[in-house]
Amino acid sequence: MPSKSHIKLNLGCCLDYRPGYVNVDISHEFKADQYFDFELAWPINDCSVSEIIAFHIVEHIMDLRHFMRESHRVLITTGTLHIKCPWWSGHWAVGDPTHVRLINDMTFNPWSCWFDRYPHINDGCRFYQDFEKFNSDPGWGKDPFLNKGGFSEIEEYELLLRKF
Repeated sequence: MPSKSHIKLNLGCCLDYRPGYVNVDISHEFKADQYFDFELAWPINDCSVSEIIAFHIVEHIMDLRHFMRESHRVLITTGTLHIKCPWWSGHWAVGDPTHVRLINDMTFNPWSCWFDRYPHINDGCRFYQDFEKFNSDPGWGKDPFLNKGGFSEIEEYELLLRKF
């Protein structure tokens, strides 16, 4: 059960600064509470986090295994990792040159429903999959950069994982 001593992380906060969260980004161009690179060891204590929001960042992560290990390490048991990212076949998923991977409904299976089949990938980091959904997010039409490119929405994948 989360207590007042457990924090909530908003990773890659960019312009989405959230009250009640420790907002983290790599870029000092954005308002954040902490700045660090998700590709390196996170300066967060073990089992100190009740919730991680990772919206539109995992597609930029080179070493997804490291990201999942660090998420698992800092989360309390039953803590959640909430992921949103572009769906693999969407225009924006393949159109952004900073994306290093395409994400589909099988990407996180080695850490959840296929856990026993992939110990060489998941490093013992196990999650329950609470839900997943696919949708088109029309909110992206408000982004000046995407709007200029003719994007009014993007196809999006959303997943909620709970630490086992």
